[in-house]
Amino acid sequence: MSNAKRVVLGEGNVSTWNRSKLDYLYSLAHFSKNHIPRESSAVYVVGSIAPSCIKVGKADSPSRRLGELQTGNPDVLHLHRVFWFDSAAIAAKIEAKAHELISHRKWRRLTGEWFECPPSVAHDAILRAADVSSVGYFALTPCNEGMA
Repeated sequence: MSNAKRVVLGEGNVSTWNRSKLDYLYSLAHFSKNHIPRESSAVYVVGSIAPSCIKVGKADSPSRRLGELQTGNPDVLHLHRVFWFDSAAIAAKIEAKAHELISHRKWRRLTGEWFECPPSVAHDAILRAADVSSVGYFALTPCNEGMA
């Protein structure tokens, strides 16, 4: 991830998301935590299958954080994107910049880190934040290969 290397696993085609693809993305995020450097941290996008609002947050374990967010939420939540960065400090910087980018567009910030926008807008904001900051990442997005 260092030296501004940018790797994306999955094409992230929002028109083809379904529960099985989002469940598979959750499995990849959970698996990846055990195979990346310990100091790495993630910026993630969470929402329901067809979300009217999404959350852009950061966590050392996005799959564990998803479980925490699910508690008390009537909608079934899914990870839509996970971007791994080299450190918690870099992830915090990218998260803050992504929030700023989303807020400066026509999208409404609801409360905290929740926004009224599609996951693709949040994804693009994270990509732009990483580009502006010249940092590398390893991104997990929905993938069509091998999925029903």
